[in-house]
Amino acid sequence: EGGGSWKPDYYRSLILWRHARKDEAADLLEGCADTPDYAPFYLTRASMRSADSRLGDLRRAETLAGDWRTGKALVDFHVRNKDWKEACNDGRKYFRKYPDKFELGLAYAKALCSAGEYSKSLKVLSGLRVMPKEGAREGHQIYRKACLGKARKELEEGKFSACIKSVEASKVWDERLGVGKPYEELIDYSEEDAILKAARQKNRTAFK
Repeated sequence: EGGGSWKPDYYRSLILWRHARKDEAADLLEGCADTPDYAPFYLTRASMRSADSRLGDLRRAETLAGDWRTGKALVDFHVRNKDWKEACNDGRKYFRKYPDKFELGLAYAKALCSAGEYSKSLKVLSGLRVMPKEGAREGHQIYRKACLGKARKELEEGKFSACIKSVEASKVWDERLGVGKPYEELIDYSEEDAILKAARQKNRTAFK
């Protein structure tokens, strides 16, 4: 693995990083250059680098391993940079290989939703089973955003019945996405109500 002389600095950097000494950790990793033949090294260094140099490390990790964590890191990188096309391309490639990795599936669904591919996003979400944990609302947040994005698109296209169904679907809390429904009084439906109101008004106008 690239000789191994880089390993002490790599493991030392992990300790420093864990103790919130990120700058010192990053300096150690930079000193290793591109010697290591170990994908986690490049994933770690990419997380500490600026956006301009991060992608190179992620692609290097991809050539060395190409596991689901690398795929998720690539999708997350593209999403942060609002490069929806690349996010969807990498998400599709890796999700085909690792369909059971819900973390990757959520990242891919988020990319599709951000790209305006709402139906595809919902299809990915429908096959996921997210491990529940405290505060794990991302799955439902992506689901709701995709449903409402789909509803707005249907509203613009004059598909009022479909729009209303999409809005009603957004109110569903599927526990397979990692979180149960909170108390009804804690849920804000103002966005849903606004779309429903617009759909019903436009529907009445269309059939006058």
